[in-house]
Order: sequence, then structure tokens, then C-alpha cells
Amino acid sequence: MPTVYSSYHDGSQLNLSHINSKLSYMEQGINFRDYYHNVEWDIMKAPGKRNMKIYSCCKVPYYDITYQIVLRRKTLFYTVNLIIPCVSISLLTIFVFYLPSESREKISLCISIFLALTVFVLLLADLIPSTSLIVPLLGKYLLFTMILVTLSILCTIIVLTIHYRDPKLNELPSYVRYIFIDTLPKYLLLEKPLTKTDLITRTSQKKVKRSTEQRKHSPLFIRKKNIAYDDVELNEFEQSDEIFVNGFFNQLHTLQKLLTNDLINNTTERFTTQMQHDRVAQEWKYVALVVDRIFLILFTFVSIVGTLFIFLKAPTLYDSRVSTVDLTNIDQGVNNSCTYVH
Repeated sequence: MPTVYSSYHDGSQLNLSHINSKLSYMEQGINFRDYYHNVEWDIMKAPGKRNMKIYSCCKVPYYDITYQIVLRRKTLFYTVNLIIPCVSISLLTIFVFYLPSESREKISLCISIFLALTVFVLLLADLIPSTSLIVPLLGKYLLFTMILVTLSILCTIIVLTIHYRDPKLNELPSYVRYIFIDTLPKYLLLEKPLTKTDLITRTSQKKVKRSTEQRKHSPLFIRKKNIAYDDVELNEFEQSDEIFVNGFFNQLHTLQKLLTNDLINNTTERFTTQMQHDRVAQEWKYVALVVDRIFLILFTFVSIVGTLFIFLKAPTLYDSRVSTVDLTNIDQGVNNSCTYVH
């Protein structure tokens, strides 16, 4: 806000006023004949105001003219080069929790996002003025995103810790099974894990169906006529299945006679223990999947709400002012400049 005045000459010696105007305030008070168009700022208005002030030491007034230049920053550069990349990178934080834990790339993705945001913070530090009075909206958004990414790294570590928990040392508590396996999956649109009985039943049905389809197309098998077929129950192949099962049990009975009872018991106990450990490991992995889905929903909500909350505070969205300065006319402001009357 430049001001033209003289502290050594009073109003009787130096009277400042606008050219061809006796008004104290001019909407356009600056000559833009030598103005060079700027690619970063728009001039909204440039008024000039004539002031009169009487000091206690003197009875004669002093005159001065104050010019005010109102600027508005152009947002296209920052939108294309800062806002859109930052928003895109911050949205990648959401997909960290959608990435399966078996991929072993969750932590790598989080750290890559954090490093990318660090580069944008350094870039922003060179574009904005160095001041401690106020933090710009872009700076606030980058800080918000970096805090979000830092929390996502911590949450990912928690998820991976649960996923790779040792089933031999950590048994799944009953309350954890009730909350994360029996209750939450139906609200998070997750399928419940299959039990051991379901897996055996589904595997047996697939094997029976596959074996049946293979023997249907075998040229060595003699088909029976006028018999209804069924995919699960006994069908026309029941005689062949019965022969196969009887032979299998005969061989198993012979093998049992050859083995000692201690060896059978040890093998059975070892197999049972391994099955128990596998079941506990699958339950821990499913709990990690549920926790991952909870973090996915939570971070999606926080990221979207935080982004909207910060960018909806941008003054440009609500600034409907139109520039009153006609920069296309090189003579603009010639008749509105000031003159010095002695």
C-alpha cells in the first residue's frame, strides 16, 4: 500500500489531489501504462484515496494520497502441479489396507507414499513465502496427509503382526474369536472362514464330481443303461467305487498290522497337533483381514472428510469478485493519476 506524502511541506505549500477530480477517493487511481502482465497474480482493483491530517503542532493540514493494490493469486498452477498430485498420493494410503498381507509390500507402499509427500513438502517450501504467522491451506493439507500416512504405517505394522502371529505360542482368545470372527464380518461384508468340516465336505464333493466326470469319458468304463444319474449320491459307478473302497480298506488293515501301536499313536498325535496349529494360524490371518478392513473404512472416511474440510475453506471457491482494472487499455488510469499543486 504505497503512500505519497511530504513531512516537510504543509497543505499551504504542497497540496496533493487527483487530476481532473476533486473527489478524495478514486476507484481507479493508478496508471497502468507501463504494467507488465503477471502470470501468477491478477489485479482486482487499485483505488487511490486522498487524506488530510492535522497534527497538534500545526494548524495547517497535511495532505497525502494512499494507493491500495488488491491482488488475487491464480490457482491453475497450484491446482495442476500441487493439489491434484497430493490428493492422488493421499488416496493411495487407502489402498494400502486393501493390499493383501501375503504380498509383503504393504510397508513398502506406505514408505514410498511418505517419501513422495516429503518431496512435495520441500517443493512447497520453495513456492510459498517464509513466514511463521500463518500456515497456507496447501501446507495444512500436506501436514494432514503426512500424519495420515504415518498412522497408516503404524496400523499396517499392527495388521502384519496379527497376520504372522505364531500359532504355537499365541492361542486365539475366545473374546477375539467372538468379536472378529463371529460378529464383525457380517457388518464388514466379509465371508466367514470355512471350518474344518466344511473344507473336508467341499473337498470331498469336488473330488467325487471330478472322478465321476473323468470316468464318464473313459473308453474303458462300461456304462449301465436306463439308470438315473446324480452328482452327489451313488450313481451308475457305485460298483466300481465299492470295489475301490474295499481294496483300500484291505490294504489299510494290512498296514495297521505291520505298524506298532506306538508309532500309530505318535503319528496321529503329531497330525492332530499340526491341524490344530494350522487352524489357529488361519484364524489369526482372518482376524488380521477384519482389522485391515476396519482400517480401510476408517482411513477412507478420514481422508475424504479431511480433504473436503481443508479445501472447502479455500477463499477462491467463494470469491466472485470481478477485476475493475482494464489492463487491455494502455491509457487506463492516465486521467485518474495525481498532480502536485504548489
